[in-house]
Amino acid sequence: MMKKLITMLLATSLLLTLAACGKGEVPGAYTDDPAYFSDETENTVEEPDESTAEETVSEDVSFTECDPVADFYEAQKQWFLFDSGMQCDYEDKKQGEIAGYEADFFRVTDDGIGTLDDLKNYLSQYVEESYVEELVNTCDMYTEFDGALYACPAGRGDDLTIGWVEFETESDKLIVKIHRLEYYDLPGEWFENGVVDSYEFPYTVEDGHAKFESMFYLCGWEPVTEPDPEHNEDALEAALIGLIAGNWVAYVEETDYELQINEDGSYTYCVESEPAYSGRIFSSRSDDGSYMMEGEEISSTLFYLREGENGLPVLEFENGNLIYEKEGEG
Repeated sequence: MMKKLITMLLATSLLLTLAACGKGEVPGAYTDDPAYFSDETENTVEEPDESTAEETVSEDVSFTECDPVADFYEAQKQWFLFDSGMQCDYEDKKQGEIAGYEADFFRVTDDGIGTLDDLKNYLSQYVEESYVEELVNTCDMYTEFDGALYACPAGRGDDLTIGWVEFETESDKLIVKIHRLEYYDLPGEWFENGVVDSYEFPYTVEDGHAKFESMFYLCGWEPVTEPDPEHNEDALEAALIGLIAGNWVAYVEETDYELQINEDGSYTYCVESEPAYSGRIFSSRSDDGSYMMEGEEISSTLFYLREGENGLPVLEFENGNLIYEKEGEG
């Protein structure tokens, strides 16, 4: 009975020690399996040697896990403050220089950041000290007067070209992919343009979190991580086709021409109300309002959505022979 009690106490102590170092299950350690306390188990579980247990703990102390994405968010928060300027007392002003020009500097009032060294320590939480050291030492936006930290605040606007952001985590680097947006005058909204920019941030693991080799303010600490179905490439195509959907008519030498365009991009071309050919229309996704008409009887015919003389939209074909007005609007 005494041997069994010693076995249980030592095994439990070993488990608790290893758990504090982030280790998972350990052979021979305590589990909640009732069989562990059976008489059969007593004869098969060896008593752990204390020296062995100490060696195991020593080997596992460096074993840690981190969440690079969460750490990147924190670093982005710090870099936003660094780029935009810390909170300042605008009543406490000093004169300094930036790039050879005179500028106003104001005393930084952020908690715990009262000197350049404090600023370096703040930025070094998630970024390598050597990178931060060089960055701060070469930055004109921060300086010290009489041992106190002063900043020349610089306003920073949001990057409107950032659509959604996806992350790929590898053992030694975080890959950040930004799906870019573009503003289209037609139809007057931001949509994905198919461009994806990729950025790599190498890191090491230190004290349970990622320590990045370098950093800059990229996408904010709360980026959108899923595509917006209302602003993706398919939505852009649908919006551009929607601008020309409807019935368009033209009259040439007493001949009635009609172009029926559907919301899905399909069309039917009629002469004197009789279908002549059909196919599909694709937008060029450019602000020149150009579209391409395709079909079995017609190939690569280009036309444009324009503003007519009366201010209403018209469709003008490349050869200039036909100008269509939207039925009911002319």
